[in-house]
Amino acid sequence: MTATATTETETETETETAMVTTVTEAGKRRASKHLMW
Repeated sequence: MTATATTETETETETETAMVTTVTEAGKRRASKHLMW
């Protein structure tokens, strides 16, 4: 049970990290467009 809980926590953290990375990348792209215009 502990192993399952750990795996779930790790997956949640990875998902959160991926989401933050996606948002950051989108923000960079948006900022780049603003700078280009």
